[in-house]
Amino acid sequence: MKIITRHIDRLFLDPNNYRFIDKPEYKFVLPEKLTDVQVQQRARHFLLGKNNDNVQDLIASFRKNGFLPVNQIQVKELPDNRFLVLEGNRRIATLKYFYEKFKEEGVDLGMLDESIFKSISVVLHSSEGEKEHLIVMGLDHITGKKKWNPVNQAQLIEDLNNKYGMGEDDICSSLGITKHALRRSRRTLALIKKYKSSDYGDQFASSMYSIFEEIINRTELKNWLEWDDFTMSSGNKFNEEKIFSWISKEENIEWDVDGNEISREVKEPIITKALEIRDISKYINEPAAIRRMEETRNITEGFVLSDAVGESKFENAIGKLQQDVSTVFNFSEYMQSVHLEKIKGLRDKIDRLLPATNGNISPYIGLAPVLENMEEVLFSEIKIIKYRKLNNLSIKFLNRINIFAGKNNSGKTSLLETVYLLSQLNDINAFLELERYRGKFYESFNPKWLAKNLTERF
Repeated sequence: MKIITRHIDRLFLDPNNYRFIDKPEYKFVLPEKLTDVQVQQRARHFLLGKNNDNVQDLIASFRKNGFLPVNQIQVKELPDNRFLVLEGNRRIATLKYFYEKFKEEGVDLGMLDESIFKSISVVLHSSEGEKEHLIVMGLDHITGKKKWNPVNQAQLIEDLNNKYGMGEDDICSSLGITKHALRRSRRTLALIKKYKSSDYGDQFASSMYSIFEEIINRTELKNWLEWDDFTMSSGNKFNEEKIFSWISKEENIEWDVDGNEISREVKEPIITKALEIRDISKYINEPAAIRRMEETRNITEGFVLSDAVGESKFENAIGKLQQDVSTVFNFSEYMQSVHLEKIKGLRDKIDRLLPATNGNISPYIGLAPVLENMEEVLFSEIKIIKYRKLNNLSIKFLNRINIFAGKNNSGKTSLLETVYLLSQLNDINAFLELERYRGKFYESFNPKWLAKNLTERF
């Protein structure tokens, strides 16, 4: 590198500046076209903006303070004693604006000395040092104070990796960024490139970067897309196209039989902010909720059919409960007897939310409704297909009083249990009470007893 001075007419703006790549009208310019008049006019327009809005700060500063060489202008040599500006394009574009105004209209330059136009001090880079130059730009515009748009930062990182073969560790140490940030940037850019090649690609704007970044950050959405971090691509192209449609405008046109347009409807994107990606990730695997969202084109409507609402309310209630209990505890000296009953009631409700500590089953004690309203005749005939050791047993001509006799363990008790359970249909307490009697338990009993007896053969 060496410092040289050149006339402003010898300095050409970089039409492939990383500031431009997120603009819809940007097109890559081949080396032999870099100094074309049209190309330079477009680059200047990108830098100055409409009515010079993008450089008003520099215009005011140059008039008040002159041109201060705080940061070096860095250039690369082109044929015919021309030089391409690598770093400092905004400042050179602003100086060119002043130079033209001074020549054509004789405008007041303020503290800006007209001699600067004839001898601008610049740092000349060799063509072999382009990688090093990118690193310098990255330090200025990725980790420095003058940050580019995130999509432009991501493209520089990608170029260091792909064009110049730098590994992840080298890029991280050179730019002072974490590997997590680097990989997130590359994955986000990969998804953006997929979007640009889709049917909706012409709608991309740099302001959408945070939406794509949030998609990459959400595990639920990555799984839904079947995203592969190694290949940086989606395995589920159907879902990929679907999510692209959610962040894009959709146009529906109706035609008559002669091919004339009848009506045109433009639907706004369902998703316009990164925060909305977080909401969708909560019910992305619930088809009914997604269908509702697509029909109404409203994210909130999707929550109506989603379990996520209940889960969210429960989580919020738990958080509020923790805060309120802490408050009550901290001011417990104000508690009176009237409050005790309320606290006991709350404790009982909370106890019912928790599983029983001893794990025992306690049947309801009392008569089942069916026994309180006795029928004259319950059964005249019973056929037991299978109950414990009883199989395909038919008993006819039953009376109000029936006697069953037989040897021990011949099934008499099982038969009586069958009749009892039939008379207590839909009463779970009757069944539990029966199991308590069979095990000769006094009150509650261990659920292992029930698990042992309630088998598939039952």
